[in-house]
Amino acid sequence: MLQEPSDEGGRGLLIVAALAEKWGTDLCLGGTYKVVWAEVRVPCR
Repeated sequence: MLQEPSDEGGRGLLIVAALAEKWGTDLCLGGTYKVVWAEVRVPCR
């Protein structure tokens, strides 16, 4: 489904994909829910 600019939700994983070096999902025990994980590089100070 395509997003409209006025839509208020549904962009979470697009933002994660844009900012993370790696990301994915894991199905949890019993398959009742998923966990989304991401690796984001933090610049040194």
